[in-house]
Amino acid sequence: MNALQSHTPGPWRTTGMIVFAQRNPGGRKTYIADASQDAGLQPSMANAKLIAAAPDLLKALEQCEHVIGMARLQGKLSDDACSEALIAARKALDKLR
Repeated sequence: MNALQSHTPGPWRTTGMIVFAQRNPGGRKTYIADASQDAGLQPSMANAKLIAAAPDLLKALEQCEHVIGMARLQGKLSDDACSEALIAARKALDKLR
């Protein structure tokens, strides 16, 4: 099982600097992370929001990788137009795979 299959499914949310997953309103919360260990309130809040956005960012990045790859194969985008974006998407996804 790779990292993408074993992570806690989103959506993830924040309460202050605590990040959690919750399947339905009023349901049990699954702890994800505590960003309060960071130095300063502003970075901690920003880190909590970024962590909470991770499942949505992953899904968007996978969609981008697919669309760019298909457009490239179909000749709808030149190599120059999509190479950098496709490489960046794949590098980011490789960190999770």
